Amino acid sequence: MTTEAAWGQKFDADQLTARLQRAVRGWRMSREARGRMLARSAEFAGVLGDCAGDTVQDRWDDFEVRVWPEWVAGRDRIGGELWRWGTWAVVLTRTARPSWAFMRTGRVGQWLAHLPTEDPLVAEAGVLAGAVDTLDWVSLPTREVAVALGVRLLLVAGHGRLGAITEHDLLGVPTCTTGQEALDAALCRLGVLARTPKRGMARRLRVGACLRPSWSVSPTSQSGSERSRCSTWRATRAGSATSTRR
Repeated sequence: MTTEAAWGQKFDADQLTARLQRAVRGWRMSREARGRMLARSAEFAGVLGDCAGDTVQDRWDDFEVRVWPEWVAGRDRIGGELWRWGTWAVVLTRTARPSWAFMRTGRVGQWLAHLPTEDPLVAEAGVLAGAVDTLDWVSLPTREVAVALGVRLLLVAGHGRLGAITEHDLLGVPTCTTGQEALDAALCRLGVLARTPKRGMARRLRVGACLRPSWSVSPTSQSGSERSRCSTWRATRAGSATSTRR
């Protein structure tokens, strides 16, 4: 299992391929799906090889600016219908830190279910799901979206545990994003934030900042896929209840 962040490492296509494939071999996937993921990982290392920059993160950033918009538009993709698989291998192995623009798309809950049960990201998602479940004012669909949002936040901020999340990280979440209120309340419940829960504008004004909306995540775009994976997060909760306090 590969969980150590690698975004500051000098880029080497062969080393990157080895890292990704080593991690993917431990994922919970069928033999056929794993074989496809191994192939997509190697192909994506080649894509980053054509990008600019000294480090893995530099090249990922260049990929997001120049290549990713073309792929989203359906142009020059690799891997056919599996064109996103290589990018998820990089993100979920913490090989590069994605932007919010990248993380607003895709089904993070679906991919989280493929990681080993002992992966820290899975454990932290379980802890967060437990805290969100105590919020009786939050609907079931929103609970699932809030957990997915928390996972996205960990990946964007480059944190390995919920306890590392800061007020500044929360300010980076684009406005109008579904699940923010529930995530904020859950983090307060866990003691990650040493305050009472805040809503939308009050949370941003509290630290003297107000961000303009850059994108929004609709409940319908996430809730179905995230709900289908929630049992995976909750299954790890009991054994991970103390992880945020490390």
